[in-house]
Amino acid sequence: MPLVFSNGVTEAPDGDEKEFGEARLERVLRDRSALSASALCDTIVAAVLAYQGGAPQEDDMTVVVAKAR
Repeated sequence: MPLVFSNGVTEAPDGDEKEFGEARLERVLRDRSALSASALCDTIVAAVLAYQGGAPQEDDMTVVVAKAR
């Protein structure tokens, strides 16, 4: 499934300045691949925000998912 995202997704820091990272993003994609494209976008953003635990978002987050029917 095609996925386009900005670095604000994978570089989003938690309270200890550790980045969300590509491995976490891949895990979300793998675990939630059955969701619709829209729901998957929402799930990715929610996962990043939960990871941050209230830490300020320092960059934009752009996520585009394309799924064929």
